Amino acid sequence: MGAEIARIIYGMLFIVVIIFMPNGIMEFFPPAPADPAGRGGGSRIVMLQGEKITKRFGGLVAVSRLDFEIGKGRSWGSSAPTGRARRPSFNVISGLYTPEEGTLTFRGRRIEGRKPYEVSKMGIGRTFQIVKPLLTMTVLENIAIGAFTAGRARGT
Repeated sequence: MGAEIARIIYGMLFIVVIIFMPNGIMEFFPPAPADPAGRGGGSRIVMLQGEKITKRFGGLVAVSRLDFEIGKGRSWGSSAPTGRARRPSFNVISGLYTPEEGTLTFRGRRIEGRKPYEVSKMGIGRTFQIVKPLLTMTVLENIAIGAFTAGRARGT
């Protein structure tokens, strides 16, 4: 009975948020400052940078000359109607695919062509939308799986 009441309350809260907060709850949080370190002067540390990243599968160009820069303390997301360019982009960054062209730099070190476990050990994490295999785990345990690889690689 308690679980049913919790679902009803959750559903009601969800409807209230949709009706009264059409822009979502993030409108209540101020945007991050332009310089999170507070140094001023426009200087910022680039943590991850991609220049002219291109990934092909046969005759299909999945990623074409992608340029991006992510500064320290920043988050980055990608939106597209399908995952056709987004997924290969993240796969290149995480080391699953090697780009045919372009450079990928993390903390000043070139990372394109490295194995996924090497990229993970350097500090680049990745999440997946596949939660079905982990249904018996809590949210915290699911998140911890991604953080687990940030330590030592298996066998080292």
